[in-house]
Amino acid sequence: MIYVFESESREGLFAFAGEPSGIHLPERHGPWRATVGEDGETEKDPHLSRIDRNAVEQAVKKVGFQLWRKKVASEA
Repeated sequence: MIYVFESESREGLFAFAGEPSGIHLPERHGPWRATVGEDGETEKDPHLSRIDRNAVEQAVKKVGFQLWRKKVASEA
């Protein structure tokens, strides 16, 4: 399973992790809040559906997490 977390200290910063506690996520970007609890739920978020799942799984296996940033819409 892949779990999704959102940084509460850095706007637009998210992470994937292989376990629900997020224990391997980098502390310097935390605290982290779980946003998606199970793998299948990631299909509901259009941002997540564009991310290369194989790359995420490889990163999670290698270092325990994968960071990604959601672009924040600029004000015009």
